[in-house]
Amino acid sequence: MFTKRVVLAFLTFVGVLLFVAFLGAAPEEEAIAAAGPEGAFSSNLPIIFRALPTPTPTPTPSPTPLPSPTATSAPGSTGDIRLVQIYYNPPGSTEGGEYVVIRNFDTNGIQLQNWTLRDSANHVFTFPSFVIQPNQTCRVYTNENHPEWCSFNYGNGSAIWNNTGDTATLRNSFGQTVDTCTYTGGGTTANC
Repeated sequence: MFTKRVVLAFLTFVGVLLFVAFLGAAPEEEAIAAAGPEGAFSSNLPIIFRALPTPTPTPTPSPTPLPSPTATSAPGSTGDIRLVQIYYNPPGSTEGGEYVVIRNFDTNGIQLQNWTLRDSANHVFTFPSFVIQPNQTCRVYTNENHPEWCSFNYGNGSAIWNNTGDTATLRNSFGQTVDTCTYTGGGTTANC
């Protein structure tokens, strides 16, 4: 049978194998070691360890590209925003139905924050933070809210645009006049 010394040497050998396998070794190296404490392995036979094969690296997934943001002009940029139409005399007594149409003819979105729209009597609408996109049309109502038209309204219960004529002035956030539209009245709408 096996002696206690042989069993101890074998277990030491297995332990060293597991230790080296756990730590790994360079693929081109071979390690020669004597197992166990001095004299435990009486034949002094060398033990040869070979390195494990190098694992195949897993490819790193590339990031998914994000869509390009819509170009927006610098704050305060005038771009090419114009007054298009004034609907100054809606049928009946629905002053809330009055509105002014503005349109972005620029190729970039334009930030309208702090722009103003005013009439001759100085009723002023100040635009909230809103980027009007290229070719987008918005309406500024006297007292109606229409999300499909950008939700702009003066919140005024009385008529703003005179039926006998008026002037609309659009100014950028620096107070510079961007566009004006004057009409003489006598109808319902004025094209600018």
